[in-house]
Amino acid sequence: MANKPKFTIAFVGALILHGLLLALLLVRFDQHSPLIHSEPPPEILTAEIIDSASLESKRKAEQQAALAAQQQAEAEAKRKAEQAAQQKAEAEAKRKAEQAAQQKAEAEAKRKAEQAAQQKAEAEAKRKAEQAAQQKAEAEAKRKAEQAAQQKA
Repeated sequence: MANKPKFTIAFVGALILHGLLLALLLVRFDQHSPLIHSEPPPEILTAEIIDSASLESKRKAEQQAALAAQQQAEAEAKRKAEQAAQQKAEAEAKRKAEQAAQQKAEAEAKRKAEQAAQQKAEAEAKRKAEQAAQQKAEAEAKRKAEQAAQQKA
């Protein structure tokens, strides 16, 4: 029985040593060693086959869209210009109408002032004519009275 304990201690010692080595190996493989540089995984590229007909159709579609946008912008600019011209014309017409109304009012006021001055002049002339006629009548009456007085005397 003396042999049995010798082998048992050596066997257990060898088993423990192997277990430690295995554990050490597993731990070393789990750690990322700075000495071992691993390359990053290659980037996956996707490729697409495009034929020239689809490229041409896309290019034409883009050109048509750009042309349509340009035409729309030009139409909008033209509409705004026409609207501005119309507003300017309306403002000019309104200004001319106001100017014409003002000139008409000034002409009417001038006409009325001239008419009033003419009526005043006519009234003054009529008054002077009546005064002259009255003076003439008085002079005639005085002359007749003097003539009648001379004939009586």
